[in-house]
Amino acid sequence: MNRKFVLGVLAFLVFVFVLQWNAPSKFVWQPTYLHTDRQPFGCAVFDSLVQSSLSQDYSVTNKTLPQLLSEGKQPRAIMVNAINFTPTVTDLKAMKQLLRRGNKIMLVVHDYRPESRCVDVIPVWIDSYGTFSPRMVQISLQQMGDPMDTLWWADQKPYQKRMFRVYYPLMSGGFEYRKRIECDTLLQYRKLDIELADTQAIQPTTEGWQPKIISMRIGKGTLLLNAVPQLFTNYGILDKDINPLIFRTISQFGNMEVVRTQAYLPKSSSGSNSPLSYFLEKEPLRWAVYLALFGLLLFFVFTARRRQRVIPVVTPPENKSLEFVRLIGTLYHQHHDNRDILTKKCNYFAETIRRSIMADIMADEEQRETVTLITNHTGLTRQEVENTLLKIRKLKDAAKTSDSELKELVDAMDKILNQL
Repeated sequence: MNRKFVLGVLAFLVFVFVLQWNAPSKFVWQPTYLHTDRQPFGCAVFDSLVQSSLSQDYSVTNKTLPQLLSEGKQPRAIMVNAINFTPTVTDLKAMKQLLRRGNKIMLVVHDYRPESRCVDVIPVWIDSYGTFSPRMVQISLQQMGDPMDTLWWADQKPYQKRMFRVYYPLMSGGFEYRKRIECDTLLQYRKLDIELADTQAIQPTTEGWQPKIISMRIGKGTLLLNAVPQLFTNYGILDKDINPLIFRTISQFGNMEVVRTQAYLPKSSSGSNSPLSYFLEKEPLRWAVYLALFGLLLFFVFTARRRQRVIPVVTPPENKSLEFVRLIGTLYHQHHDNRDILTKKCNYFAETIRRSIMADIMADEEQRETVTLITNHTGLTRQEVENTLLKIRKLKDAAKTSDSELKELVDAMDKILNQL
């Protein structure tokens, strides 16, 4: 009963483990932009698909802009992911030098507000007004509203103007301009039915349009500012409507090598949403896990010795064959029935000959062929074989058989059998 109970508990634990293993993981709609995060707003799938789709090299690094500048490589495209992008003066100087050398940099960030002394480097602020929430979409649908809105790709070569349907919370970011700048508007949100030129001087507010991705020339390079960072994630690359928008934006890099840096993401972002990570974040739960592991270790230490009853030594069974032969011999000796012994010996001899050489010694019409077969297989003389078979017929039909005749005939049959 105890064994069945243990097996039942183990089977139940295995069932629960398999059930949890195959259960779909819960989505976490928190942007991390990490290379290892497979949640909607991570970049594990994004990096994999972009790398396999581009003809040029694509890589992910944790190096800062000054470190990328010190590598001194040929001009390349650099994607900077951040949530609250707060670059230092050294970072901004490195960005300016990279742009002057012909590199292309795209800031894919939620918020960017440089210090007043750094406005000359990037005279644009990036503000995000919120993040995506499935609950907001659900409420909008319940109120018979449309949770989606339209983004427009400007008529920038080699692509024509096109609209993209996107959930409105995903494009809540925008720009604030600290001074008049000249730039190209790649992606924009249409508020009113007013056309916007592809390249124009943008004021802090432009009636009817809200740019979402802009491009400006600085030195020999190009700076792209992206106010819709949540589109450039696993969710966006897997969405059939947003996917073309991503590759249209990346095509602005041309054939340059693309490097995406995570150096400006929060250091506490881990991209892990497993139940164990939640336990380790809370101090009481963390110590509970440590105590459970310590108790499990003690259990292994004190119960590792095998517990089993003593296995008895079983003696091998005795060989009774010789005793059996002696018993049978004694019985025949006591009864002294030579005829019965001869009959059984002859039957055994005939059956062995039949199985070995397919000959029947009891068939008179096949006597000559039988003698020939036995002679060929044993190497004995034909006369000797014929005499043995003749004695078998003679003594088998006789009423009595003496001891000497029985011994002589048994020896003759054994001689033939041993030669087969």
